[in-house]
Amino acid sequence: MSNANAPRAERTARDPWLDNARFLAATLILVVHFAKQVPGDSTTIDLLNYATWPMRVPLYALVAGFFSSAAPLEGRRAVALLRNVLFVYLAFELLATAHKWALTGVLAFNPAEPSFALWFLLALFLWRVTLPLVANLRFLLPVAVAASAVACLVPSLGADLAAARTIGFWPVFLVGWKLKQVGLHRVLGPGWVRFVAAAVLLAWAAFCYVQMDTFEARWFSMRKHHSGTMAEELTEALVRLGLVTVAVLGALSLLALVPRRRLWAVTYLGSGSLYVYLLHPFVLREVERTDYFQSVDSLPEILLLLLAGAVLACVLASPPVRRALRWLVQPRYTWPFVTAGAPAAAIVEVRPSVVDAVSSAATSATPSPAGSRADRASDQPSAR
Repeated sequence: MSNANAPRAERTARDPWLDNARFLAATLILVVHFAKQVPGDSTTIDLLNYATWPMRVPLYALVAGFFSSAAPLEGRRAVALLRNVLFVYLAFELLATAHKWALTGVLAFNPAEPSFALWFLLALFLWRVTLPLVANLRFLLPVAVAASAVACLVPSLGADLAAARTIGFWPVFLVGWKLKQVGLHRVLGPGWVRFVAAAVLLAWAAFCYVQMDTFEARWFSMRKHHSGTMAEELTEALVRLGLVTVAVLGALSLLALVPRRRLWAVTYLGSGSLYVYLLHPFVLREVERTDYFQSVDSLPEILLLLLAGAVLACVLASPPVRRALRWLVQPRYTWPFVTAGAPAAAIVEVRPSVVDAVSSAATSATPSPAGSRADRASDQPSAR
């Protein structure tokens, strides 16, 4: 390989470690979303829901932060953020609206209130837009944690623009961004970390098994506020602080335990985890039209449902689906954009995905300050 091609090869390299983790997170999201449609109370489903919570959206938020940059939003980076995050969100919001219209006869398009599961794209856009503005603030992470705790008490924060969830999961996103500067392998590389990670996840699962009857669903979704006495609101804020801690520790623990080598099929499917996340709500709405979920009332049937969900995740991330829908999920068009001083070919090279974000530097052992050359270099896109 020539020296001229070396930077390009480095940018397009993928880390199987994070792809493996993304596939697991996407599969858990799909499986839990399907399992929660089963009516009635099920200890198995409730335990699965709560015990795997830090391995789902918190892991996505942390990895999204890892692949984010505090460099100024200009040129190709601005194009990528608009086209591959905001415009993808709007496209899927339109498709979700049309799908619900076809199923129910009710047409209601409101991009300010994201449809099921699409809130993460809007939150990701807001996190990335604001990161260059706040990256140099002192005590940014403590401020974000405090904002998350207060957000659960503010009535005006709700589904609009996914504001409640955006602020609620903001600290997890920032931890991922900080993790890139410190170095993923430096933090999670030592062998003893895996033993601690396993202990953390087992302790959380045991706590959920004992205490899940006292849990409130709104604590974990972070989309609704709580009003009550001062003591109740203080308790709510403390619960939020605890959950943010669990989210970070649980996501890091899963990363520490996931195999770091390339795994047959799993690593490839993980590189298409975005397809799983964006497409499964359409399948879920179709299954809801039937009486299938009402018929699930025994442990073997629940386990069969979970297995079917895992198979569906594999199908949605498979090569035929990705080839057919790449233009929608990972668009590469350039016609709406004019980038001053940059040739059109430079824009065509930008091929980020929504969750992977605009970066190929999956691991970095060297800390890089916000907006530095290393930060900007790691923001280069990865090829699909």
